[in-house]
Amino acid sequence: TFDAAVRKNVESEEYFVYVLKMMKDEGFIENIVIEKAWGGTYILASDLQDMEITAAGIHYLKENSTMSRVGAMLKDAADIIASLAAKVL
Repeated sequence: TFDAAVRKNVESEEYFVYVLKMMKDEGFIENIVIEKAWGGTYILASDLQDMEITAAGIHYLKENSTMSRVGAMLKDAADIIASLAAKVL
């Protein structure tokens, strides 16, 4: 199920719910209810199967993967430049 797939690598339920809350607050996901329980802990009060990604969430994922590739490319370029500089000096 979707719920099992999402929670597959979750080590802390509290942190997982907090991440979902942040995603909801940023407008990346919708159709999810997160409530503040006694003691200030956030709890999931809806079924994850109702959750949907928004256009903003899709945009973030695309930008995030693009930035990841750019960062890797810059790291590779820096490694090449450092290697060439070491040979010249």
